[in-house]
Amino acid sequence: MNENLDNNLKSIIAEKIENSGFYKLQGVAPDGFKLLPIEVIEDLKEFENWKEFKHNKQWLDAQSKIYMKDK
Repeated sequence: MNENLDNNLKSIIAEKIENSGFYKLQGVAPDGFKLLPIEVIEDLKEFENWKEFKHNKQWLDAQSKIYMKDK
């Protein structure tokens, strides 16, 4: 049981470190707002991306993590 918990904790920490560029901005935005890279906003101008965003609200976070991975 403890080993499983340790593995889960390790995977959560590894994901946070891998996407640290994305997570460092989470505490900066006021409540109810989300900071996004300009590239994500540009992506939303394409209709296919807009449709995907409308049906999957996690799309913004996923795209933000991609663009912020190396920043």
